[in-house]
Amino acid sequence: MGVHVVADEAIQITPALREAADSLTLLPGASICSSDLSYADVLLVRTVTTVDQRLLDGTPVSRVGTATAGFDHLDTDYLDRNNITWASAPGVNARAVVEYVLSVLAHMDALKTITAGGLIGILGYGQVGRLLAQVVEALGGKALVWDPWAHVPERLRAVSLEDLLAAPIISLHASLHRQDPWPSAGLIDCRLARRLSSQQILINAARGPLVSAEALQVLIDRGVRLALDTWPEEPLIGVQQLEGVELATSHIAGYSLEAKRRATDSLVAALWPNEDVSVHVYDDVEGDEVDLAGERWLERLLLSHYNPADDDTALRASGMPDVCPRDFERLRTSYALRRELWGSTKVTEDEPDIAVRKILDALGVSLRIER
Repeated sequence: MGVHVVADEAIQITPALREAADSLTLLPGASICSSDLSYADVLLVRTVTTVDQRLLDGTPVSRVGTATAGFDHLDTDYLDRNNITWASAPGVNARAVVEYVLSVLAHMDALKTITAGGLIGILGYGQVGRLLAQVVEALGGKALVWDPWAHVPERLRAVSLEDLLAAPIISLHASLHRQDPWPSAGLIDCRLARRLSSQQILINAARGPLVSAEALQVLIDRGVRLALDTWPEEPLIGVQQLEGVELATSHIAGYSLEAKRRATDSLVAALWPNEDVSVHVYDDVEGDEVDLAGERWLERLLLSHYNPADDDTALRASGMPDVCPRDFERLRTSYALRRELWGSTKVTEDEPDIAVRKILDALGVSLRIER
């Protein structure tokens, strides 16, 4: 008997997974139930599937993977007690999320403040937070970080969360948990929300419940410029929330083709550690022309590659007037995966100056000069 895999249909099916699995069943992640797992050895999910005793009891599942960085939807205590191997995919979408944040700032006409030496506050210093801080500094900006669970370099470390929330731009990248003494669930509550003003931008491309629903309403009432990819009561978005947010997307910040591939391949490596599974090299990124002239070249580069306004339009169009869970999940499962700038090659006629080269290097973009 071979290894039978049941997987969320929205997970990227890579050559490595096809090689590792003897048979593969793809199902809508939100509706996977115990009866679907009667013959499953491996279960691969996303955040929409809660993996716990109720789902797995009486099934032969011995390995569970989530193609996401967060794993609060897995009952890891239950998995450990029952000797079920589990794995997540931390960091695989870090580049996609950082590019999303930069594109959001470009769309909101705020990226120029970063390149002019401006400050961004980063909540969370995991793989996304670290990469964002690194890129911001390469762009000429300053990063201020708060994360009591991580070692943050002194030059980046905020004195307190309140200190971080005074930054003109705030980007949330903490994991979601309830572990004392610094639980992150509901971390931005009404008290902290009242510290923000209409002169500030808050981006949440991490987990929605980092900001409580009540705090989100306070932020809206105070006129804070909000860009939300994740929502407090996701997958439900109320009409007042949708109307009060400047930029609204459907939890797709990490949805690049490259991130999806990396997530699947990392799970194969973790869940089939003794198998000789081939490492597939992807080389299907083609170069296109880029205009590096003028002060706004970086905004043009980012928005021509990915414009979050398109995803904002799609999410708002699904509101009737609320966005219901079915439509929210439909937007995610049918999402046309974008490509990452990182690893791409752009074609230009003229050799750029050193400052432009430095920024392109920070973004992982190669240049080919064609005169």
